[in-house]
Amino acid sequence: MTHDHAGYVQRQTLLTCEEVARALCVSRRTVAKLAADGQLPRVKIGRAARYRPRDVEALIEKGLLNDDDPAGAPGLVTTSADGTGGHGKAYP
Repeated sequence: MTHDHAGYVQRQTLLTCEEVARALCVSRRTVAKLAADGQLPRVKIGRAARYRPRDVEALIEKGLLNDDDPAGAPGLVTTSADGTGGHGKAYP
């Protein structure tokens, strides 16, 4: 399944957490974590959080640029010391 995140960038409206999650192919929880870690700026409107399309695009570009970096893009890749990606026992 491919996602056209460029369509979000062309839009001049703020994005919801769900829209950002869909564009990045991650969960809403991951979007919230990226925002809490300061990797994805958010705009608070009352109690709701919204995201600028250009900030989502910058996060994507940062991830693309870090593909050559063995450490990867912080916040976009889950890793753990035991090599399981933080999801329990690794199976061959």
